[in-house]
Amino acid sequence: MQTQSLRRLLAASVALGVVGASMVVQAGDMAADGQDAFDENCSVCHSVIAGKVKVGPPLAGVVGRPAASVAGYPYSEAMKSSGVTWTPETLEAYLAGPMRMIPGIKMSFPGEPDAQVRLALVEYLKTVK
Repeated sequence: MQTQSLRRLLAASVALGVVGASMVVQAGDMAADGQDAFDENCSVCHSVIAGKVKVGPPLAGVVGRPAASVAGYPYSEAMKSSGVTWTPETLEAYLAGPMRMIPGIKMSFPGEPDAQVRLALVEYLKTVK
């Protein structure tokens, strides 16, 4: 499948630090794949619309903001005291195993085992403001 090949190529290029101009287009493809994964797996609990709270906090503008910083959302004490800032790297690690990264959180999602899906989700989250 062409999309999976693009994902592998982008992941390998990122790992090697060889992201050229042609990779920007492929990163856009990854964001689209990430949106698909978000819609299928994450949108039940999370919104990408600022201020729209579901079971989990909204994820609009999540990249770059401190954890537990959406006003009015009842975060767990573990999340409040985590000291995490949601960078692409911390988001990818969190998506791999939320409860391993921050024990005591409320989120019951066990983690996404596929690194390519995690990278695509992060690419998508970078686009939602």
